[in-house]
Parts: sequence; C-alpha cells; structure tokens
Amino acid sequence: MLAAIATVLIGTAVAMEPYFAGDVALTRMVQSVSPGPQWWATPVSSLAPAPGKYYVMAIVLTASLFVAGWRGLAVIVVFLLLEQYGAEHTKALFKRPRPSRELINVIGNPSGFSFPSTTDCR
Repeated sequence: MLAAIATVLIGTAVAMEPYFAGDVALTRMVQSVSPGPQWWATPVSSLAPAPGKYYVMAIVLTASLFVAGWRGLAVIVVFLLLEQYGAEHTKALFKRPRPSRELINVIGNPSGFSFPSTTDCR
C-alpha cells in the first residue's frame, strides 16, 4: 500500500513537470566528476536487460538473506516483484519522457519513458 501511495504521489508530480528542480544541475555535476563514463556506464547499463538483471537480482536476494534473514529476503522479493511487474504499467500511466541529449550527456540509445526507472530498457 505504501508503494502504491508513493507511486501515485511521485507519479502525479512527474506527470506535471518535465524534470524536477535540481535534477539537471545534479546530473551535470555527477557527470562532470565521473571519470570517463564510457568505461563504466556501458558495462553497468548492460546489466539492465536479461540475463544481466537476473544475476543482479540473485546477488541482491542472496545478500538480503545473509544480512537480514528470511524477513529481509521476503521484503526484497516483494519489491522486486513490484518493480518487475508493476513498473512498466506505471511508465505507461505517467508517460514521463527521458531527458534529451541536449539537456544531459547520454550513453547509449535509451528509449521509452523514464519514470519509474526500471531494469527493463525499452
């Protein structure tokens, strides 16, 4: 229920504004201090589509079990299921476009909507 409330509140704000105050400045600042993003951004982005995302999920699930036990694992499973099955529907609902290449530096050719950010690159 908390995830649904947060999604509706943030999604409504996202639908009303192309980007939030400070988003562009913060992104540009992070990009300016990041050492050569091409060498790390591309490998990290390659983890987003299958099968890479399943390896990341397995690591997160295993870590949550060892760090927080069965309850921690259960919480992470719920959030992963919400993200995998609900986020793409949420993107279609709020339709927030990705930032343009003129606004910030972009690695690769991302397409689709930007909210919520998911591991499904469409």
